[in-house]
Amino acid sequence: MLSRLFKPAWQSDSPEKRLLAIQKLNRDDKAHQLIFEELASKDRSDAVRIECIKQMDNAESLFIAYQAQTKEATKETAKSAFCETIGNKSTLDEAEIESLVLRHNDSKILIAQHCPYPELRVRLVASLEETVRAQIVADVYYADTRLYIAESLITSEALEIGRKQLKGKDKNAERVIRAKLDALRIKQKLETNVNTLANELCEQMEFIAQHPEWRPEFKSKYELYQQRWSALELEPPLNTIQRFTDSAKTAESKVEHQTTLEQAENQQLSVSGKLEQYCVTLATLSLSELSEEQLSINTVLGEALTSWLESTSVIPAREKISTQFLNAQQALSSLSDLIETASSNDINVKELASNIASLSWQKHYPPLVARAEADTLLHSIKTQELTLKEQEKRNLDSLHKRINRLLGTSNKGDLKKAKHELSATTKAATKYAGKERKILDERLEMANEIVLKMTDWQDFAIEPKLIELCDSMESLIGSKVHPDKLANQISSLQKKWKTLGHGEISEQHWPRFKRASDTAYEPCSEFFSQRRATQKANLAKREPIIEQTRTLLNETNWNNSHDYKLVEATLRQISNDWRKIKDVDRKAGQKQWDKLSAIKELIYQKIDPVYDANIEQKHQLIEQTRSLAESSIGDDSISKLQLFQNRWKQIGITRRKQDQEAWKQFRDASESVYQRVKAQRNEKRAIEDEQISAYKNIIGEIYSLAKSAQDLSKSDLEFDTLCEKYKSLPPIPKALPEKLTDKLEKDFQRACETYSKAHDRIVQASKDKVIDKLREKAALCTKLELAIKDNKRDQALELERTIDAITIDEKSLAKRFEERLKASALTDKTKANEARRLVCIDLEILLGQPSPEQDKALRMQVQLERMKDAGIGHSSIELSNALNNLKLDWLCLPGAEPDLQDTLEQRFNALIANN
Repeated sequence: MLSRLFKPAWQSDSPEKRLLAIQKLNRDDKAHQLIFEELASKDRSDAVRIECIKQMDNAESLFIAYQAQTKEATKETAKSAFCETIGNKSTLDEAEIESLVLRHNDSKILIAQHCPYPELRVRLVASLEETVRAQIVADVYYADTRLYIAESLITSEALEIGRKQLKGKDKNAERVIRAKLDALRIKQKLETNVNTLANELCEQMEFIAQHPEWRPEFKSKYELYQQRWSALELEPPLNTIQRFTDSAKTAESKVEHQTTLEQAENQQLSVSGKLEQYCVTLATLSLSELSEEQLSINTVLGEALTSWLESTSVIPAREKISTQFLNAQQALSSLSDLIETASSNDINVKELASNIASLSWQKHYPPLVARAEADTLLHSIKTQELTLKEQEKRNLDSLHKRINRLLGTSNKGDLKKAKHELSATTKAATKYAGKERKILDERLEMANEIVLKMTDWQDFAIEPKLIELCDSMESLIGSKVHPDKLANQISSLQKKWKTLGHGEISEQHWPRFKRASDTAYEPCSEFFSQRRATQKANLAKREPIIEQTRTLLNETNWNNSHDYKLVEATLRQISNDWRKIKDVDRKAGQKQWDKLSAIKELIYQKIDPVYDANIEQKHQLIEQTRSLAESSIGDDSISKLQLFQNRWKQIGITRRKQDQEAWKQFRDASESVYQRVKAQRNEKRAIEDEQISAYKNIIGEIYSLAKSAQDLSKSDLEFDTLCEKYKSLPPIPKALPEKLTDKLEKDFQRACETYSKAHDRIVQASKDKVIDKLREKAALCTKLELAIKDNKRDQALELERTIDAITIDEKSLAKRFEERLKASALTDKTKANEARRLVCIDLEILLGQPSPEQDKALRMQVQLERMKDAGIGHSSIELSNALNNLKLDWLCLPGAEPDLQDTLEQRFNALIANN
């Protein structure tokens, strides 16, 4: 009973008391937190629940309370409190939040949206279904996770949901989704196009496969359909692929069979045509030229026959082609027999005549030049046999005449010539036999006796010359000329000694000549001995170079990768060192050179494959670069070219001349790529510049309009036209930097803002102009009221005309001022006095200025009434509008009594002037 009387205030039946009690509880007290949790889930009052939720600080309890709420307001409060607890200012670490997710799986979405740990957010988001990720993307607090979600969406359904959720909320994530949607649409369109084209190709290929007859155009169509199928950008459905494959196999077999028949016919036509053309070609050749061509003729005949038999086994030849082939074959066979007979070293006259008669040469072939030559040859051989007999008789007569000349030679004749003639005639006589030989031998014996007598006489004649040579040789002893020249002079005298021949008289003088020769040659012997020593030393110097070259060959590991450039450099150094050692014995030096050359040849046999492989790589790069230059230029063309150039630098050694030629070709191909890329970039840049210029021109026109705008209606129309024109421009190319597109958009916004300011200035100027006119009319109206009061009729009429002459375009103001003008004639100014006093009070209230003592009561009354209606306080914009409205009210109100009017006018103007 007492416990009921003294139960805690938070258990009170009154919601207001429970609310006040909760507000007084300490949120840092754990026991109080339990009270908050209990009331947040069970209390009947929404206000109490909301307050308890605000006081709770445990994330798990907040989530439980969030799930327990049934009303939108309390549920939203619990959700906000929970998100704040796990948000970027959360005191929970990543493990604690992850543990919370494990205990309450339903909290996964909210935690993924608000928890401050990126890796945990990513894991939670990744565990969600794709459509759920798309639905929550806009509510995720962190931009990186929104971007991650956008990048993780794949299906068009999820992407569309994400796009709608993000619209205008995250530019980067929205751009990613939009790009994916565009790519999906393009892919779907491409798949549709590919499937349509694939079905068309299936129908076309099936037509070829199922057609009962063969048509000439089927082959080209089959190849075209295969090419188009291979060029499909995407893979069609499996059933379509199977359909096309089956029909293509059937069509392929038909094409192959027809191709085989056509090839056989073409082969027959080609063989017969080539044989006949070969006959036409051979018709113009001479016998000597045909003799060189005979092996080729037999080869052609053999190959033609083999090819003919192969083709006829596939399809029989047509009669015309068969006749053409047989005629050409017979013509070439008979011509080969004729050539063989005519080219023999021992020509058989009868066989040659037979082959000429049996020559099978077709009438429609050109005349055979060799046939006339064969006839001429046959006639020539017959004539030659007759001539040969006559020539032999003349030769025998000539030999007898030569012997007669020898028999008639005297002792003063030329002994050397006589000996030579005797030897020649003796040799010529050996060709004869029988009776002619016996007669010749008898006469030659007589000639030999005469030549012996001439020898005895000749010894007497040459002795003075031998003595002269001995004297000349002795004169060279002690000569000061260079040993090379002296050796040549000695050699010249020795040659002259030999020309005098060998005989008894020369034997007598030879010791003197020999002794003089040896003595004269002694300086040469010493010189040449020194030279031989130098040459021997030089030969020895060359041996290490040979060994160095051999070492290079043997010790270089040719099987593994090694420095070929170092090998080349070593070979060049070896060649340079070898050339520096010049003076060597010619024969021995040649042997050394042969050794060195053989070793170098072995080295180059190792290097040559590397040379060939490297130059082949360079030629491949040249072809790839040329292909790149001839293909369509894309954004990656320069990257590919740079890749080729880097590969070129990485290729090893090549032969210098080949490398220079290859480099020139590679450089020209690279330049072609550069020029095409440059041209494409210039063209693309020109298009982009033109598009950007269109944007900039409109922006410039808006700025110009802002400067020159006078007529507001005309300017606004022109401005709207420019804005529509700007929006209708083609989209800026996506390849342009985002910075440039953003700048254009900002420039457009600034231009619009500039025009908006100009528009506001024109409007304000128009308003100021209206107020000035209104003020002028109000001043005149005050004078009019005085004139009416003083009964100055003429002055009043003049003032009315002046007031009417000042026109105000704004009809509402003109109407209001017309009311004031009508009230100017009233004598009772009570309402006017009160109205103007109230305007001054309104202005003072608005500006927070004190009112005169006599108006304080009235001001208080006004303020109380307005508090009941609309409350107190104005924004800066409301203050400005209120001031303008009060100014217009002041000018349009009927005039107060003159004295009061002046007082209120000064009071009003003073307030306006201070603001």
